[in-house]
Amino acid sequence: MNDQETNMSSKKETKYYFEPNEELIPRNLTPDLEKYFYSYGRVLDEIVNFGSQVLSWRVQHENGEYLNIPLMLIRDVMDLTDSCSLLLYHGAADPAKILARSLFENFLYVTYLCQKDLKKRSYAYMFSSVLDDIKYHKTVLKDFSKNGGAKTSSLNGAQICDIEELISHKQSLFQKPGFDDAYAYYCSEKERRRQANIKRRLENWYSYYNGPENIRELSKELGVEFAYSFFYSKYSKLAHGNETFLGKMVSTGQNSADMYQLRSFISIHEVLVYVFMFSTTCLVKYVSTVFPERSNELKLFQVWRERQLKIINESQKNRIFPEEY
Repeated sequence: MNDQETNMSSKKETKYYFEPNEELIPRNLTPDLEKYFYSYGRVLDEIVNFGSQVLSWRVQHENGEYLNIPLMLIRDVMDLTDSCSLLLYHGAADPAKILARSLFENFLYVTYLCQKDLKKRSYAYMFSSVLDDIKYHKTVLKDFSKNGGAKTSSLNGAQICDIEELISHKQSLFQKPGFDDAYAYYCSEKERRRQANIKRRLENWYSYYNGPENIRELSKELGVEFAYSFFYSKYSKLAHGNETFLGKMVSTGQNSADMYQLRSFISIHEVLVYVFMFSTTCLVKYVSTVFPERSNELKLFQVWRERQLKIINESQKNRIFPEEY
């Protein structure tokens, strides 16, 4: 018995308090569909398996705290990829689109960091994050201090003191090597925009050092503006609840429509391709930039990646994965 048969045969019949409507939530899948979904989820599992090895590699680098930024982004990429695999195992393509949207943002960040100036851009990321924390805690002091405008509650003296010390500690980071350069750029750019009467604030870390101002410009900078236009923009509507009919209704005739089932797998191949490309590209960019000495492991992964991409494309023709997987 192979892994797939073992996995499927281990399932037990579930007894529910409420009987599901099988037309809307088909919990008992046909063997073909079960095999189909299993094959798609398994592909993403393999990516996460390799990613887990990459995450275990230790970076020996003097003053290398900046390397924690691409490392944790890769960790987030693996988490999102793993979550998508769990959804695809059940044919739930639509909610996976929302995770794939977040994955796209991480894909942009990792690619931009690894494009050049990894250290400089990583410190810009860290500085921007610390700056946001300071702004948040200053807002808390303003709104909840004894003299603030909050009416329902207020901070006591000890709490105010703790927050002020936290702010002071975070501000002291701006004098550290790496942070100091990002801080100097932030101050000069803020002043330049003020004098030029530019109302747009310097809010995104990737905008530092004359970088792109927003996600669309970042996509264009990295040569993937098509993915922004045809993927990110469309899936953003799902994430924000601005398109309640997208992927949920189907026309059944003139002036009539019906609802797709829950766990709809209409777009499952599209989702798999996007997740596959974003996550594998992140791993390739990260390993080749941070671990050039791991070229042998990366080469094995790239060979698997190219072979698997061909199988994925072939699977779209007959909807069922070939047996050789």
